[in-house]
Amino acid sequence: MSDPQDLVIAVKVSYPTEEAWLADRIHAVWASEAAALYEEHDWLSLFELWHMKQRLYDPPPVDHSRARWGRRIERQIAESISEQCELEIVSGGGLDCWVDWERGIGATPDFIARDAQGPVLIECKTSYKHWQGAIPMMYQVQVQQQMLLTGIPRAVLSTSFFRGEPKPEWLEFNPDFAREHVRRVEAFWGTVRDRDRCPYPPDGSDSSRAVLRTLHPDDSGEIIDLDAEWADVLAEYEAAREEEKAAAGRAKQAQNRLLAAIGDASEARIAGTGKKVTYYTETRAAESEPRPACKFRRFRVKKEATK
Repeated sequence: MSDPQDLVIAVKVSYPTEEAWLADRIHAVWASEAAALYEEHDWLSLFELWHMKQRLYDPPPVDHSRARWGRRIERQIAESISEQCELEIVSGGGLDCWVDWERGIGATPDFIARDAQGPVLIECKTSYKHWQGAIPMMYQVQVQQQMLLTGIPRAVLSTSFFRGEPKPEWLEFNPDFAREHVRRVEAFWGTVRDRDRCPYPPDGSDSSRAVLRTLHPDDSGEIIDLDAEWADVLAEYEAAREEEKAAAGRAKQAQNRLLAAIGDASEARIAGTGKKVTYYTETRAAESEPRPACKFRRFRVKKEATK
């Protein structure tokens, strides 16, 4: 296995405050952002990342209270994982970062542990989003970048307590991926330095929409002409909207058929699917006049609980 740090020259930086750490994030692509380079990030588009690093867009401020609670949960997850995997936590839970400033690439691992074979990174996930089977690309990229910068060739990931005891998933450093990843990061910074206009088109994410709303909050009253190439984009938009309407109609029809089949029942198990549909009665409290309290039934599709 190649040494992860053959590809980068990283230094360790311990930030005294979260504000100082956030101020420096503009100078690097951090591990938690890196999946955007592959368009595999759940909430950060490549379009937004470019505008952030160009200092043309500031993302919404961090919810510090939520972040503090997240760190507390991470500590509990890390302790559970270290017990399961016979690891000893040696550091983490703070603002220790590893950064290659020249290449503009950084990482803030959650925890560093150790076992008989040597050091291990622990990455804790506290969101409600879980995965089955392979670790999502978003998390693989994040942890590979952490291993690259820290020089630690093994890592263990875990989801939160929300669905039972945290389950460890192991990853090893992939030197082939790392070499390509470093090239991709350097190419990204090349576009930031050399271009006045973003070379990455906006995708359909809320992330890209937020950037566009910030860059163009008001209309100017000007009327412009777009080239004929935009006729294809307009046609694609109109076709997609028609497909969306058709799909919504099919979904409503299927839902109504399920509601008729459920009748007065609260739940219905669907044979051969491992799923059930629920249709419970709920009551919404009155918020203000003239809107009174009301009673309604809420339809949901759920996976059957495994025994």
